[in-house]
Amino acid sequence: MNHEQLKKSGLLEQYVLGLTNREESQLVQDVLANDPEAQKEYELLKEELGGYAESYGLEAPADGRPARTAEDFEELDHEMVIAITNANRSLKRWRLALSAVCLLLLGFSLFIYRQHRQVQSDLVTERAQHAQDQNSFGIELKHLHDEAVDLTKLSTEEIPVDNGLILLHRLAGHDLALLDLSHIEPLEEGDAYYIFLEGGEKSKPSLVIRQQDLHHLHSLELGKSVDTLKIFRWKADEHPPSLRLPEDLIAGLSLR
Repeated sequence: MNHEQLKKSGLLEQYVLGLTNREESQLVQDVLANDPEAQKEYELLKEELGGYAESYGLEAPADGRPARTAEDFEELDHEMVIAITNANRSLKRWRLALSAVCLLLLGFSLFIYRQHRQVQSDLVTERAQHAQDQNSFGIELKHLHDEAVDLTKLSTEEIPVDNGLILLHRLAGHDLALLDLSHIEPLEEGDAYYIFLEGGEKSKPSLVIRQQDLHHLHSLELGKSVDTLKIFRWKADEHPPSLRLPEDLIAGLSLR
């Protein structure tokens, strides 16, 4: 490249401003070294740019300061690349840290969401069980109310016997009676009372009451076929004979 080509290319102005790369700077330096005219133009251009800078209050570089070569600019470029690389690494670390924090927050949010859903499910289940229990309680209460015994309809029959008084408590509308033998004299040792419920030709001992049981109430299921209640006295350890003697009969009562 000669002086004219350098002038037309505009590299000289860029070289003065420090905007050329290494190859372009080397090319300009070769022309300046071999062409005095180009060197003069370079000096003139340098002065003009210096005057322009001074007119705007810019200070020109100190005299004797060496001009930066292409190698200097390459070193500056290298330093800039390293600085940018370090900045990118730091930025990458921050991005990784922020990503980890976001993942933790996402996991915590999912945990809270699942806990909330579980609590809602447990609450719905508890409410359903409560409603079911309340409904069952209402049904059971109604059932108990329907089966409740009206004690105002309870009647007591008194059966006088030789050794005391036998009480028979009966409830109207129910085939159930309560036998009370607590008002008769105590049994002799080894004796027991045999309670027979008879209906038609059927007869069987329903209860065997010993001395220790005299003060209890004894329930009797009368049934529709039962029409007679008889109480005999025998030995507790003996099977009652099929032939019941009149002297063994303590009491007899018609239930109809």
